[in-house]
Amino acid sequence: MLYLTALQEGLLYGLLALGVYISLRVLDIPDLTTEGSFGFGSALAAVLAAGGHTYLSLPIAFLGGMAAGLITGLLQTKLQVHPVLAGIITMSGLYSVNLIVRGGPNLSIGAANLFKQFYKALHLTGDQRKVAGALLALAICLVVTLLLIVFFKTHVGPVSYTHLRAHETGRNLVCRLLLEKKKKKKKKNG
Repeated sequence: MLYLTALQEGLLYGLLALGVYISLRVLDIPDLTTEGSFGFGSALAAVLAAGGHTYLSLPIAFLGGMAAGLITGLLQTKLQVHPVLAGIITMSGLYSVNLIVRGGPNLSIGAANLFKQFYKALHLTGDQRKVAGALLALAICLVVTLLLIVFFKTHVGPVSYTHLRAHETGRNLVCRLLLEKKKKKKKKNG
């Protein structure tokens, strides 16, 4: 049953691979922030879970990852740092920040994590826990993947997937697409 634990962890690390894929293939930016922000979010979640705030740990970890991406973005846009170097700076800095957040190199969260609370709520024991953990990890991955697919097929916000891909072909095309989108909105509104 050891393979189920490996499957569970592999599925959750698959989300890290999705983040790297989006930055490398979709945005065409070699961004290494994902590797640092994944650990930073984990450190935030572990500290909150150890403090008894298990359900709050996930949204705070998400916001922590967003803050790491914001730092990289600001380094690139405001300080004109090369994207690869900005990602390396953020990733390297986050390793030190993780130590400060956790208060040391390791942090035991004991029974205070979502998986163990899930097992306890369903009264699962032994091998049932491993199967349920793998299924829960699979469900999390599927939900995140489906949300990303839906998001990239929509035209939400000022920039959609089409506009992100168009950025590779030149600035004029991106500007033209954004102007066309504004014209369509004006026609609908008035």
